[in-house]
Amino acid sequence: MREEINNLRKKIDKIDTSLITLVHQRILVTKKIGKVKKKYKLPIYDATREQQILHDRKKYAKTLQITPHFIENIFNSLLKESYINEENIGFSKLKKNFGSIVIIGGHGKMGNFFKRMLSLSGYQVIPFGRNDWEQSNTLLANASMIIISVPINTTKETIQQLPKLQKNCILIDLTSIKHIPLQTMLDIHDGPVLGLHPMFNPNISTPIKQTMIYCHGRHKDSYQWVLEQIKLWGINLYPMDSLEHDQYMLLVQSLRHFIHFSHGMFLQEQNIDLQKLQNVASPIYHIELMMIARLFHQDPKLCYDIITSSQNSITIINLYIKYINQVKTLIQETKEKKKFIKKFEKIQNWLGKYAKKLIINSDKILHTIK
Repeated sequence: MREEINNLRKKIDKIDTSLITLVHQRILVTKKIGKVKKKYKLPIYDATREQQILHDRKKYAKTLQITPHFIENIFNSLLKESYINEENIGFSKLKKNFGSIVIIGGHGKMGNFFKRMLSLSGYQVIPFGRNDWEQSNTLLANASMIIISVPINTTKETIQQLPKLQKNCILIDLTSIKHIPLQTMLDIHDGPVLGLHPMFNPNISTPIKQTMIYCHGRHKDSYQWVLEQIKLWGINLYPMDSLEHDQYMLLVQSLRHFIHFSHGMFLQEQNIDLQKLQNVASPIYHIELMMIARLFHQDPKLCYDIITSSQNSITIINLYIKYINQVKTLIQETKEKKKFIKKFEKIQNWLGKYAKKLIINSDKILHTIK
């Protein structure tokens, strides 16, 4: 029996070696594709091509009686690795003969991300730290672009501290609130102004398919090439008004951080055995635990700043607590069951067509848990 199994395992080992060799060959071809994309100023990410690859591979998998979802996971990993290799080749430089780009906070995580991507695109990038203000008149006054990448609570003060800039200097901020920083930049600088908000962690392996929100400030034509450059990195750009952006960030960031912080505090105060909790957790709750862990892995000052980033933060939190109390009332009394079901169905209808897409996406995530 052991000999029979060992012989079969040796066959598997040979097949695995062949698979790795084929993956290597695929990577070499994708690197060549990356060079062609750079030459012709094409973005790394081609949604149509990716969708076609996944569709065709899953279709072929079915003919071999292989689970399409399994093949999709494999090719998603292959595509991600391809994007990373193409990214390392660099990107086409859209703005030739452009001057220096100074990133205030360039030694931080997000600042360093922009430094890397802009450098890969061929631009001269100068990181600017808290100890460089003595040279600000030289480094900042002569810059062709200045990017502000500092903590939320110091963004406005940092912008106001800038010296007189060149008229055509493009001034950009990256903070997670947009209206106040954008207005502050418009007040102190007469030239091009743009607000950006990367909706991803700068430590990710590749920004492909990630979202970055942008808010117009002044002289769109002067910084349109910046947006086009970011598209070459494979990032999806989404335009928003600064006030609308801040309203949605109350839900996406402030309220979410508050909920995860509260959940984490509850578990800690109740002295829950985390190992046992993980052992019995459903995939969905496992994701919840991961989100809590991610929250408490970051800087506590940043977490506080995100929760309190807007004057409306407490308002939205109080409103959320109000609805929690309404649900609590619905489940306290058995006679309220019909009202609970009615409310459930109302929300179900509100989700409508978006529910199906969200469920499909969540299924893909859940398949990777445990």
